[in-house]
Amino acid sequence: NSYVYKAKESVIAFGQVIKKTEGTNHLARIIISPNSRGKGYGFELCNALISIAKESGDMITLNVYRTNQKAVALYEKLGFIEDKVKSTNESILMVKT
Repeated sequence: NSYVYKAKESVIAFGQVIKKTEGTNHLARIIISPNSRGKGYGFELCNALISIAKESGDMITLNVYRTNQKAVALYEKLGFIEDKVKSTNESILMVKT
């Protein structure tokens, strides 16, 4: 399922919750408008996506480029940790239970 975050009638963020397996959901395509970054919208959107994902599973995963340190810091703040076995030099698989 796809979700948008609106502020003052403008779409400023987008994200998806995808069912992977029984009990596991994956957050995907989390995008914040460049002009809206650093204002807390990503945190709010991710919290909403996590709540939706938790309705049908105990584990949540997401992928993020290792070079996107602001996103990595956000996901860590939200309680995600790196799955070092499944991560690569370029991409981090993060997990929240």
